Amino acid sequence: MVFIGFTEVLGAAGLVLPMATGVLPWLTPLAAVGLALIVLMAAGFHLRADERLNALESGFWASIAAVIAIGRWDLVPTHAHASAGVLVLALSLLVPAVIINLIVLFRRPVKS
Repeated sequence: MVFIGFTEVLGAAGLVLPMATGVLPWLTPLAAVGLALIVLMAAGFHLRADERLNALESGFWASIAAVIAIGRWDLVPTHAHASAGVLVLALSLLVPAVIINLIVLFRRPVKS
């Protein structure tokens, strides 16, 4: 589990650092694809353990990583920009999802 957590942290750093620093920015979509695969495998693990809420959460994070991969891989034309309404709609869905996610994580009983 420590290895999985470590690879997820490296994947998150791979999403941010190449584009932020300008060093090897082509690594960002590869990191997003790798992170999406890891999180999808985690969703499968949660489904096998009959943890449906965790599987849904993992699928949500995998979809975010997939959107980043598609956007950064220039599969979407660069001249296409989202309108302000679309961005507000996306944020209005993502922010409550993150808040609910944090509430569920902090209220979950800790198993010894």
